[in-house]
Amino acid sequence: MKKAGSLQDFLTSEGYIKVQMKRSVAGHFEIDAEVENRSVLFLVDTGAGKTVLHTGTAELLGIALENSAEGGGGSGTTQAAMSSAVLKMFQIGSLQMESFPMYMMFRPCNLRH
Repeated sequence: MKKAGSLQDFLTSEGYIKVQMKRSVAGHFEIDAEVENRSVLFLVDTGAGKTVLHTGTAELLGIALENSAEGGGGSGTTQAAMSSAVLKMFQIGSLQMESFPMYMMFRPCNLRH
C-alpha cells in the first residue's frame, strides 16, 4: 500500500505555489501582491468569486475602469456597483499573471507607497 504524502507535497505536484500570508489586527488573512508593478495589500476572502481591487487604488494606479453589468456582494448587499479592467500584470509571490481580469468596488484595500 502506497503511503500518503503531505497535503503540501500533493498541492505542489498539482502546480500550486506557497504564498506568505499574515493576519491583520482584525484577524483577517492578508497577502502582498503586485498590481501593474505596484505593491498592494489584499484581504484573502476564500468565499469570493472574483478578485476585487478598491476603486480608489485602481485610479491611483492609472487603471482605466469600465462599468460592469455585474453587481458585487458584501456589506449586506449583492448588487454593489462594480467596474472592471484587464490588468497588464498581477503577481502574487512567484505567480505572475498577464491579462488578468480584475473587478473594482468601493471596498478597503491599502496601496503600499
